[in-house]
Amino acid sequence: MGGSSGLDRDVARSAILRTRAPAFDHLTGGELVLASLEVIRQLDERLSLGVLLRRLSDRRVSALAVLGTPDDDSRLAAEELALPLIRLPDGSSLYELDQTVSRYVYESRTRVYEQGLLVHQQLVELSISGRGITSVLERLAEMTGRTVVLQSSVFQVERWACPIGRRNQCDKPPELPDSEIVVEKLRGVPLLGSNPPVVRIEGAAGSSMVAPVVAGDSVSGYLWLVGGDGDLTDEDREAAVRGSVVCALELAKQYAIVEAEHRVRGDFFEDLLEGSLGEEALLSRARHLGFDVANSHQLILVEPDDSVAVQAARQRADMVARHPRPGMVELARSLQSYLGGRGVDATTVPRQRNVAVVCPLQSESDTQLGRALGRGILDQLGRSAGVSVGIARPHTGLEGLRVAYREAEQALAIGRHLHGGGHATSFSELGAYRLLFALRDSPELAEFCRESLAPLIEYDSRNGTELVKTLDAYFANGTNLQATADALFLHRNSLAYRLRRIEEVCGVDLDDIEDRFRLQLALKGRRMLT
Repeated sequence: MGGSSGLDRDVARSAILRTRAPAFDHLTGGELVLASLEVIRQLDERLSLGVLLRRLSDRRVSALAVLGTPDDDSRLAAEELALPLIRLPDGSSLYELDQTVSRYVYESRTRVYEQGLLVHQQLVELSISGRGITSVLERLAEMTGRTVVLQSSVFQVERWACPIGRRNQCDKPPELPDSEIVVEKLRGVPLLGSNPPVVRIEGAAGSSMVAPVVAGDSVSGYLWLVGGDGDLTDEDREAAVRGSVVCALELAKQYAIVEAEHRVRGDFFEDLLEGSLGEEALLSRARHLGFDVANSHQLILVEPDDSVAVQAARQRADMVARHPRPGMVELARSLQSYLGGRGVDATTVPRQRNVAVVCPLQSESDTQLGRALGRGILDQLGRSAGVSVGIARPHTGLEGLRVAYREAEQALAIGRHLHGGGHATSFSELGAYRLLFALRDSPELAEFCRESLAPLIEYDSRNGTELVKTLDAYFANGTNLQATADALFLHRNSLAYRLRRIEEVCGVDLDDIEDRFRLQLALKGRRMLT
């Protein structure tokens, strides 16, 4: 009669509306409530079926089945609440229905539990025998008859498996619902590793179920069962739970290995930057760790934008152990997953406050890969995780790796200073800001900027004008009058008037190269000081 969008709710038990208060035994959620319109009127003549639906929805019941004909208001309420409203056949016995539902729920739960236990046993056997996570996914697909997909914590598809009869059609993973839908469905839901939640989502490939893979107190990935033939069942839901638990075990084993590798790489990076080992020893370790320093490479730094944590980490950097913070290890995993999905053979190194990504290049002139990856990383992780990216120029050799790290670190710091967090900045694009950043604490820079721009700043303050903004736009547009006028939404004549006023106030000639250079440098320096 209404509320059909809630038909996938689980029913834990049934409950009958009684003729005397209290109307129900204690409702804990998940009940199929059985009632008759006549009993509702006997309880309270003012109590409408729509009001009862709202009260039951607040108690998280799964559905309401009634004897009698619901009115239009109650059907609308059921639709609004997504609470199924079912009309029972006339003459039905609520008590017989109560017994039938209880028996069905018990038998169904027993069947689902036994099937889930079988799935769990087989998957755990594969895990214990060291067959790996791919074998776990293949067995799960075989037992459920569904396509199984494992995503990373940032929703990158890592592996998938199809049932035996459809493996010849499994050259690519099925299209999955948007990650934002998953995040919204799981918002506020407790994430327990031993009993992860499972949500059902309708998508382009039909019905799907997804369970977060929870390791410790964080989500390590998402396990999907994609509908295929027939509707997804309670057995599929239980299989998703069991599969998620075993995948968490497998990922924990993988992460332990990866974390050990990260520590070794991190120690190598520290020794490289500190210069505490000889070149031969560093070259030997680099080759052992897969760093081909003889060829060109490009380094990208990815750092969280939590300014308090960043500053604290910098202050503690000389007082703590070398090993990276857990948050950096998790960020490195996400980056490795993203880069692997792009087919990039890069190495990630988590450090105390950031993650270094070392990308091999075909040649030192290949400058586009780092920029594309830096911006791709920002698009994939930056919006949700809150990170900034610094991109070094291509370099070769151990000394080149040292220089690249310093360049990426400087690009990261300058980009944050100029634009705030959430930006990707290339060292090669910094220009004069590299020099000005080094001088930002010098009183000479502050005095130079004050002498050059103070007349304009004071004039704007007194007259409510925007001469400083006009001058900045003029230089940003290559001193092109029409482009500058368009950028400022001014008529060309109005812009020309402003530029003459700037020359008068500052005592400069904007056609003079030295005057233009001094004002441009002062404007850039002012950005570094504010």
